[in-house]
Amino acid sequence: MRTWVHHADEKNLKYFVSLFLVLQIGRESLRAVTVTDELHEILDLVQVEMECGYVGYFVWGYYLAYIRLSGRIKKWIYIAFVPGILANVILSNGLTRHYGTPMVTIYDSYGIFTFLIVTGLFVFAQDFLEGKQFSNKSRAVIEEVSADTLGIYVMHIGLLQILQSYGMDSMMLPNIVGIPLLSVICFLTCMFVAAILRRIPVIGKYIC
Repeated sequence: MRTWVHHADEKNLKYFVSLFLVLQIGRESLRAVTVTDELHEILDLVQVEMECGYVGYFVWGYYLAYIRLSGRIKKWIYIAFVPGILANVILSNGLTRHYGTPMVTIYDSYGIFTFLIVTGLFVFAQDFLEGKQFSNKSRAVIEEVSADTLGIYVMHIGLLQILQSYGMDSMMLPNIVGIPLLSVICFLTCMFVAAILRRIPVIGKYIC
């Protein structure tokens, strides 16, 4: 995928991202607000493996980083940020009351509001950090974390599953404490392992 995105033109990237938005974000958002088996079966028919997965976010992230969005689109993303957060909460609570069972799939990584939120955070980080001057020490930290992100991404689910097998999860403590604490532990542990692996000859060049 890295080779493809480096050689793809803007039209190719837009086409891929469009498929991701329709076939994954749109499909999963619709699935989140419905519970009928018939509709779920229909939605399963339009699953395209290449676009329907986290690889779509990989290409979207590349597009945001290197192609950039126009100022007008960025403005609408910023406008949608806070309403997106509120919509997730309101819609989830409303669906839960309506169906009488917890309905939290709208919070899924592929939910439309979650997509808008993470896109808004990404774009904000770009705009905030662009042209900002950092000390040598801060730059070194940022570059180290950046180099480890792929390793962190690849390992974090496995680590969470290992911790859970030992009874360690966010439910051990109130969510307001347990979730941030587990996130920090997972992030730092995966980053430590990724940093070591990156420095091993032969292996390192394939994970950074």
